[in-house]
Amino acid sequence: MKKAAVDRQNLPDNAFWQWSLETYERNDVAQTLLNLQDHYDININLVIWLLWPDKNSIEAQHLETAQNAISSINDQYTRPLRHLRRTLKGVPGQEARRQHIKQAELLSERWQHHILFTLTKPPTKTSPIAAIDLFETHLLRGRKGLTKAQIAAAREEFDLLVKLVAL
Repeated sequence: MKKAAVDRQNLPDNAFWQWSLETYERNDVAQTLLNLQDHYDININLVIWLLWPDKNSIEAQHLETAQNAISSINDQYTRPLRHLRRTLKGVPGQEARRQHIKQAELLSERWQHHILFTLTKPPTKTSPIAAIDLFETHLLRGRKGLTKAQIAAAREEFDLLVKLVAL
């Protein structure tokens, strides 16, 4: 897939990015998202996009397009930067370097958000049931090695997110 020609240093601000930042700060949202990311290898940018109330209703094909559009950024930049940042946590003399890596990681997250925002059409609300179904069938079921219990636990985490953001 051809990468979008984007000046990643000066990504435009958009409503999706602002809503994501505000939502992430709500009680329990950040921890729930990180649980999905760390325990089930779910791209939380897609989860947040599913929950964003100002986007178009998402269908399976649209979600697949979005996944494909951001997967290379996530695989080549975001994940390796996150791993490196976490590896340096608590290492004496490395906090400044860790903060620079954190900024690069955040920029790669914002780049993914920018792409998702460009895929967004005028708003029509996705129902909670549709969002849960898309999460389960397209973001969760494709994860290799998850047990039924892990799938059920991840589904509970997403159900909690739906409630926390009042979708």
